[in-house]
Amino acid sequence: MDDAGAHVLPEVPAHVPPGLVIDYSYDQASTRTYLARMAEAYIRGDVVSDEAVLSEIDQCFVEKDGSKTDIVVLACTHYPFMANVFRRLAPWPVDWLDPAEAIARRARSLVPHVADAVHPDNFDFAVFTSGNPDFATRRLMQGFGLKA
Repeated sequence: MDDAGAHVLPEVPAHVPPGLVIDYSYDQASTRTYLARMAEAYIRGDVVSDEAVLSEIDQCFVEKDGSKTDIVVLACTHYPFMANVFRRLAPWPVDWLDPAEAIARRARSLVPHVADAVHPDNFDFAVFTSGNPDFATRRLMQGFGLKA
């Protein structure tokens, strides 16, 4: 990996290998606040301007001593939905590290296992702690084979 290293968008989650972030980009971690809201709007089908997205991801792209950022960590479960937008707007190609599987494994490890639990109606479901999801969100979950 070059000196410009990996950059994290927007926070350093516990499951990212420490060497990846600490050795290469600890001081470069981005803490953008509006990008998660933009991602939620994007998931709902709302229009999100390229300029607004670029203003949130631009600090991940650093040139230093002839080297450039080569990895950006999508450190939020919302961001993979916008990965194609990020790729299109990026000033140069980078690897986009999607930690969604690791996040899911960690979340599952925190949920107690219930012996002999019965899976209702033989379908997978999504639980929204924020309340009842709107139609667009339910439709999106249906696309992933989930009932909301």
